[in-house]
Amino acid sequence: MIVFSRTSQRGEAVGFFEVGGFHPDFILWVLKPGHQYVNFVEPHGMLREGPGSEKVQFHKRIKALEARLECRDVTLNSFILSWTRHPELQWGLSREEMERQHVLFMTDDREAYVGKLMALVK
Repeated sequence: MIVFSRTSQRGEAVGFFEVGGFHPDFILWVLKPGHQYVNFVEPHGMLREGPGSEKVQFHKRIKALEARLECRDVTLNSFILSWTRHPELQWGLSREEMERQHVLFMTDDREAYVGKLMALVK
């Protein structure tokens, strides 16, 4: 079962204060027998961000939160869905390197970014 939910509505949202008050817009909850994958998804323009930004690096930091849960049947992930085109960023990283950091490109990869996101849910 897959559940996709908007987190913010009329000022209410799920937030991560350890990451400068990061409030992802959506939760993609994937339920498989015996395991849950909770994926925080943020559509976001990336021109004002960089590869070291808290939002970009949250895909790593969320694993520390996952470890603190001490719940083996729950996996936490974080994704940025960029509407900024990859060539505009000039971060010195290939699109594949950015995808490994859970930054996917909605505009450049309109037909495949959802499939890529689902492939990274693990």
